Amino acid sequence: STPPPHSPERGALNPPAETRAISPEDAAKITSLMQAAGRAHHAGNRVRLKAILEEVLEIDPGHAKATYNLGIIYRDCDDVFQAEVHLRRALKLDPGLIDGYQALADLLFSVKHMLSAAKIYEDALELAPNRIPLLQNLSKTRMMLKDAPEAERLARQVLSIDDRSDEAWATLAWAVLFRCGDPAQALQ
Repeated sequence: STPPPHSPERGALNPPAETRAISPEDAAKITSLMQAAGRAHHAGNRVRLKAILEEVLEIDPGHAKATYNLGIIYRDCDDVFQAEVHLRRALKLDPGLIDGYQALADLLFSVKHMLSAAKIYEDALELAPNRIPLLQNLSKTRMMLKDAPEAERLARQVLSIDDRSDEAWATLAWAVLFRCGDPAQALQ
């Protein structure tokens, strides 16, 4: 039986059931390739890393981690379209991949697709409700959408987890000022 999408048993070598079965030899080769990918990443060799990840996907097109990492490479190369395609595919392959949600939402935010970014952050927060980077980025997105009440609520949620978050304090002050127009209240 396949573990649920967000269970700890599901990992890079345990993709969702909709992917095709791979032989033990191919699984071993993928493990070796992913180790080589790690070395290429640490060496800063993006060209080699991309080639390795593409080789993994030739063996197992349903490998969520390789798909995700390829999306990150495309993002870092400013190929927004390919980054979005790969990140969305990685999430389809592994709906519990929180980093995939974060990367996709951040990508959409960076190209000013605020409503889409907000939806992806919200989807991720259903899986990881107290993940501060998700909360802060959704708060920032809501601020860009001029949704002061929601930005304020999210900033307060971040502050309930980390009361030293400068970003959350700044968002909270903006939201109160935007909503009330009263600097005295914002300073309280």
